Amino acid sequence: MKPSILIILSLLSVLSMAQQADHRPQFDWAKATVYFLITDRFCNGDSSNDINYGRIVDYGSEQLNAATFHGGDFQGLLRKAQEGYFKDMGVDVVWMTDVYEQIHGWMSGSGAVNDFPHYGYYPLDYTQTDKNYGTVEEFRTLIDTLHSQGIRVMLGANLNDPGYPTLLDAVQLGFTDTGLTEKEAAQHIREWNYDVFYETRLNWDGWYGRGWIRMPDEQWDENNPLEATLYGMPDFKDENNDIENIPEFLHRKWEKEGNRNEKWTNPSAAKLRANRDYSPIEYIIAWIASWVDCATSLLLAPGIAQIFYGDETGRKLSDARLNVDSNQAFRSDMNWNKIDSISLMHFQKLGKIRQTHPSIGKGRQVTLDQHTCVRIYMDDLTLIAVKPDFVSGISTGGYIENGEKVVDLYSGNEGIVRNGKAFLPSSDNNAVILRQIK
Repeated sequence: MKPSILIILSLLSVLSMAQQADHRPQFDWAKATVYFLITDRFCNGDSSNDINYGRIVDYGSEQLNAATFHGGDFQGLLRKAQEGYFKDMGVDVVWMTDVYEQIHGWMSGSGAVNDFPHYGYYPLDYTQTDKNYGTVEEFRTLIDTLHSQGIRVMLGANLNDPGYPTLLDAVQLGFTDTGLTEKEAAQHIREWNYDVFYETRLNWDGWYGRGWIRMPDEQWDENNPLEATLYGMPDFKDENNDIENIPEFLHRKWEKEGNRNEKWTNPSAAKLRANRDYSPIEYIIAWIASWVDCATSLLLAPGIAQIFYGDETGRKLSDARLNVDSNQAFRSDMNWNKIDSISLMHFQKLGKIRQTHPSIGKGRQVTLDQHTCVRIYMDDLTLIAVKPDFVSGISTGGYIENGEKVVDLYSGNEGIVRNGKAFLPSSDNNAVILRQIK
């Protein structure tokens, strides 16, 4: 086992590293106020999503319900954010526990108390949100709202282990015969022994194999922090660099769900459900990283921007279609003979603009509204607007004075500032990068 790792995911948006329009001091991690929360425990904004996957949330007593799901969700978080709860406390960063779909069943806890994955540390499927938390669109709205207030978001990222295999998951996903019905498996069984159950995993059908997790016959060193297991949890072989297929139980799950879970599925992650030329940790990192998005947001985001080869040319997985090993598709040859010229031109324009104007990557940022910000570095000032309103005008926040002429560095269109807003001809791009003409 590797020690638990927290990946700080900057959920990329042009405004993700924003300051507020009230000119809050420039963000500094050294003095940041971080508000940690467990989504399920924070605020219930939508009671209709409180019970999912056959889970039981009320076992009849406060003691038995201590670790069940209690209803907190993205909608509850959104409500509090809109009320200014975090902003009024001077919070700089909201740290949320993992949002991925969790195991469905209960785990044996302390004595009569069972344990549920309400805190987000028992992932079952990294490609979709847990229905108890809410939909992908609700999550996106929450993040956009926090970003518009100049608040960053951190997500816990569980790289160390999948969730415990539970009786309910075994029944629903069919990886071993428990002799129970789904209804029976959802009930807490005090005398059930997890250790005995888990020891039989070598014979399970389609669950994580020995390429993915440590097996009981492998004699790993529990004194080695890179190999030791945590509370008897399945332990990913983070150090395994061999190519492995995605466990069959996940393929069965996704096939059974079809399009029914589309509202909870991350579209970027859904593209990563096919077997690839990946080691286990590469799958996990790819699934987690898919919650962060690309191109215009990437090249207009503060800090370092990395382009993975072929992003700019529309390189397809099918470029490797003639290779008998389909796992090679992701690492396909560069598509020089079939370049998406429009995409390449888009990357080239943005890349050159970013290179020429250091304020974009290095500048201090001030947010003017949800879709507009100013970046300032020394004497270089750029104004970036995503989804610009060409009819009503683009707010300049006083950073470019009335009467001054501006140019969109992307389209070349020129305009003028009137009443604190820039007016210029519309363009097909979903963002403008304005600079004053001097």
